[in-house]
Parts: sequence; C-alpha cells; structure tokens
Amino acid sequence: MDAKNLQFEFFDSYTLITPKALGPLELDHLPAFVEDLLLQKKQDVVMSLGSIDTVFSSHLTAFVQVYRLLKSFNLRFIIVDISPAVLNVMQMTQLDSLLPLFLTLEDFRSAQQSQAKPEMKGRLDFSYVLTPVADGIVVKCLGYMAFGDQVRKLQSEISSKPKLTLDISEVGYMDTRVLIMISDLASKSTVEIQGASNVIRELFDQHRLQAKVKFVD
Repeated sequence: MDAKNLQFEFFDSYTLITPKALGPLELDHLPAFVEDLLLQKKQDVVMSLGSIDTVFSSHLTAFVQVYRLLKSFNLRFIIVDISPAVLNVMQMTQLDSLLPLFLTLEDFRSAQQSQAKPEMKGRLDFSYVLTPVADGIVVKCLGYMAFGDQVRKLQSEISSKPKLTLDISEVGYMDTRVLIMISDLASKSTVEIQGASNVIRELFDQHRLQAKVKFVD
C-alpha cells in the first residue's frame, strides 16, 4: 500500500497520524493503514487534520470505519487540529458526540496530562421503528446510518412497500451506500424524507439524488 501521505509517529500512549492529504486514495486505505499500525502497537490513535481544510461524506465514512476498528479493541479514535469548517461538519452530523475532538494537538496533550483516560463516549448503533400506514410504511430511523447488517435488514423489510416515509430527524450520519440504497428504493416506490439536516440534504444534492425523493419539513 502506498501510504506516503499518511505519516505516523508512536508515542507512549497513542499513535499520531499526520496526513499530508486525505483524498480518495488515502481514505480508501485509511482503515487498513490503521490496522497495520495496531499490529505494531495497540493503543489509541490520534489523527491531526491540520492539513485538511474541510471534510465530506467520504471522510466521515472513513472516520466511522476507523472508529469501529479501534472500538473493537477498546481503543479510541481522536481527531485534533480541527479547522472551523471541519468542526462545523462534525457538529452538524453529531460525530462530535462519537469522537473525542480537540482544536489542537496541544489541547489533547494537556488533557492527557491533566486527567486519566476518559470513558469512551458515543454510540454507532443504528435502529429503526416501522409503523404501517394505509398506503405504505413510516420508518423512524435513529443513530448513525452506516451501511451494514442492520441497514440491510431494513432494506429487506421495506423494499416491497409502495410508499416509504423515512423520518431521519434523529439520524446524525448517513454514508454514501445508504444514499444509493434509498435511490434504489425510490426507483420502485414513492419515498418521502422527513427531518433531514442541511448536511444530509447536501449529500443528496452532491450525488444528484434530490429529484428522486421528496423532502418534507
């Protein structure tokens, strides 16, 4: 794997990754890169975004994948050196409730010195509640919609319904594969989406999917 843009350094209690760039190639390799680092030293991973001006859905997907990997070892994924634009996206998608964020690396190091390792926070669980209605079904979605077994289960349960109303007012994150799934559902059924945040609406717009669904405020 070519990881020339993913530099790292081992410290006593954490591994620091300092990417020069986080383009599609680096993001595709990031989970495997972190897994390789864990083989050398199993400890918390800190990523500096000092060279990154903003983030998009592909970044969020990679961050969630790394979070899941580290959580399986009871380790943390911590992001530091965050620009105002990046912080805004993390807050709007509620990933700031999942990942420890520090405006600078020095802030993180000061926190490390002043207190014991904090309890891991946040959940990546996705759940849903189905409510049949006369002309279809209402789906109340909760949590982080990263494509996986639970989303596949939901897809199988609603794919034959003539009308779908997706309430995503309590969804903080939606990855690209979920957008593709919704687009596929919309080719067979009428799909209404309630409670979409501005960030999620922008994701639909970026992938030219807004015309396939109806947003309901």
